[in-house]
Amino acid sequence: MPLHDNYVYQYDVNTDTGESGRMMVEVSRPRASLAELRVAGNVQRLELSSDAMRHATGGFLLKGPLAVGSEWRGQFGQVRIVSVSRSIEVPAGSFDGCIETVEQATMPAPKRATSVFCLDVGMVSLEIEAALGNEAAGVTTRLRSYGPRATGFE
Repeated sequence: MPLHDNYVYQYDVNTDTGESGRMMVEVSRPRASLAELRVAGNVQRLELSSDAMRHATGGFLLKGPLAVGSEWRGQFGQVRIVSVSRSIEVPAGSFDGCIETVEQATMPAPKRATSVFCLDVGMVSLEIEAALGNEAAGVTTRLRSYGPRATGFE
């Protein structure tokens, strides 16, 4: 995942109840080994190394080797790479050769997150399924646009 400094990612967000919206993610790189992702005023920090992206709060987002079947501890459950050749079409375009991961947990409640990461772009898709009490809930997030932050509008 490139995580370029001052890049902005815009995602379409849809729930299985019919609600929709947009999510903006702003990337800053205070240093080479740290990326900060700002979403709605909250900052998520990722510690970066040559073979991993680790959540500062624990668990890995991605971890080498990037091969089908590789597993590691994620932010809330066990992550497994299910494809390294995923093709996907989202509002931002069509992408090939992407990595698809599935993170699952059963405690305290069942939860599953399927993510697709594409070379030179980053995360293009995230689908979350979770149990809320006796109900199932789902959220789908798809990349709409990405690129350097616009400047010079004064």
